Amino acid sequence: MKLIAVDLSTKLWFYILVDSRMRPRNHASIVTVDQRLYVFGGQDKCGNELSTYCIADCIDCRWRWIVLERSYPSRVSSLGCNGAATLVQGAAKILLASTSLEFVRRVVIFDVASEEFEIVSETVGGSWSHVYASTSLPPTIPTLRKRSVLPVPTIVICGQPASREEGGSLELWRYLLPPYNDLRRLNVNEQVRDMDLEMPFFVSVAGRHFLCGSQVLANVPHYDACIEVDVQRALDIQVCLRSRVTS
Repeated sequence: MKLIAVDLSTKLWFYILVDSRMRPRNHASIVTVDQRLYVFGGQDKCGNELSTYCIADCIDCRWRWIVLERSYPSRVSSLGCNGAATLVQGAAKILLASTSLEFVRRVVIFDVASEEFEIVSETVGGSWSHVYASTSLPPTIPTLRKRSVLPVPTIVICGQPASREEGGSLELWRYLLPPYNDLRRLNVNEQVRDMDLEMPFFVSVAGRHFLCGSQVLANVPHYDACIEVDVQRALDIQVCLRSRVTS
């Protein structure tokens, strides 16, 4: 596996040389925390899922693997592949959303300090076959008891629906971190198909979320469409918080 970086000042691409070797893999979940690079799961060249993670550290301008092919704990088993990683709780933890070859949908939190895994959501026959991106939202969800802001970190997960009947458009899910631990589908895919659009691309910029793609004209794609998704308005968040706030 080769690591590639971009120098933002020169706009030049280059390879990152890392001491020792990590097993080659595709479709891994990768995220950086300060000067460290975290690599989770993926597939080997034969398509087998890898149930290991690696950590590289940049010391004196030189990259070294400080954790190499460490196996997941038995309770986690596999994080699958085609996933996404997002920093949460001030980069103290990493949220991993992925699916296994058996289509077991998992949302897992990895503690950066203790290097421990916690499964916070797991569903057999999950709703997504691939996870393309996930991003954090600011905690702006109001409570029901008081007119104040409840600090609920919110994650938006973008994935490919597992059902082929749902076309080529992506779908969005909203996940509230523990203690709420609530995963909810936004049903954007259905609305997109009703507009005769196919949106296979997702991008998040400055807290705004966009689906990009094309109108479907005579089965020929024309990449000329962009939809902004208002995640906060798409959800009736008060319902999922009611039992916890009023109890």
